[in-house]
Amino acid sequence: MAINEKINAFLEKPFPLWENDLTAELVAAQWKFFREYGIWPENYSTTKGLFWDRKLAMPEMFLISGTDASDGIQLEMPQEILSNFYEQTGLEPIAIESLDVVGIPQKLKDALALLGQVPGMMNCLTKLVKAIQVLRQDDPEIDTSHSDPQIPFSIFVSVCEDNSPTSNLRVAESILHEAMHLKLTLIEKHVDLIVSHTQETFYSPWRDEQRPVRGVLHGLFVFSAVSQFYSSVNYQFLTENEIAKFIAFRNKQIVLEIQSLLDFHNSNGLTSVGKLFVKKLIAEIR
Repeated sequence: MAINEKINAFLEKPFPLWENDLTAELVAAQWKFFREYGIWPENYSTTKGLFWDRKLAMPEMFLISGTDASDGIQLEMPQEILSNFYEQTGLEPIAIESLDVVGIPQKLKDALALLGQVPGMMNCLTKLVKAIQVLRQDDPEIDTSHSDPQIPFSIFVSVCEDNSPTSNLRVAESILHEAMHLKLTLIEKHVDLIVSHTQETFYSPWRDEQRPVRGVLHGLFVFSAVSQFYSSVNYQFLTENEIAKFIAFRNKQIVLEIQSLLDFHNSNGLTSVGKLFVKKLIAEIR
């Protein structure tokens, strides 16, 4: 089956959103492009993902999942060459000299372990995410995360400093959130979900303002995945009352936000395929 046929089959029946057959095809297509420039899973870095046509040295990296770089996820140190990227995107990575190279990798591992409780999840994530950079966030109540369409296998997340029962779930949510952005971006390289050059906007419940249609679609996709994750993992915490309350709160909050998008499929900024995909996503979450 051709990749476009697999994408259309996924758009028709998208759940679970972290399925692996299509993900593997999407990722393989991106690596095929990168291989022409000498970039492989074994030597991938955020700088190489962004500046794929340059010869760049590898940054310092720490394996946090898998047996090696080819099949795992790595914690990546920030690099000076990315300073303009950081500035343009408003990101502030934790400086190397301030980064706890023991505590932070362990927190990322703990978050990934939670995601790994859901069947098929880690197989998907280790394909989509090869490098994680950690962001500075001074407010302990706020989680910051980012991914960029130009960098297919990298995500940026803040890591809660506290060791509360819910902190690992918050980091897990950020990782899944950004990984799903990467997946939808890879899908959009093959199938148009948004009308080309559209100026259409729609209300985003996550920004509480009108946003470009693509941003709202991405929000719907990633938060649908987060909601599905919380629904799947909830039963693992029968003895952790605080965690159960957090999961119930987050899931209810996300469902209410998605329900504000009941008319989103009527947006003129969506293609016919995009409209059907939106209907499928919302119908499952309601």
